[in-house]
Amino acid sequence: RKLSSLLEKAVSREAKLWKVYVPKKPTNQDTDISPEKRDEAVRWLRDVHSQLKLYPETLCLAIGILDRFLSTIKARPKYLRCIAISCFFLAAKTSEEDE
Repeated sequence: RKLSSLLEKAVSREAKLWKVYVPKKPTNQDTDISPEKRDEAVRWLRDVHSQLKLYPETLCLAIGILDRFLSTIKARPKYLRCIAISCFFLAAKTSEEDE
């Protein structure tokens, strides 16, 4: 009973606090990062991930962080690898340090 009550409270609290993530549509300016450039960065992250042999969750989290960052912050394509590896580092610190 107590566990059920705690779970119900947690679910209702999450429903109140959870914000739905909706990515922005890309614009076609020269200074923006195109979807193709983003995909290229994701492929590069996948290569880094396979070389380091980390958990699959780390790569998924890194891509999620990258997408959220790119939908929020306007960045130049020349900084994309730096942004991508920073997202990867954050993901690794979050998911790999637990084990």
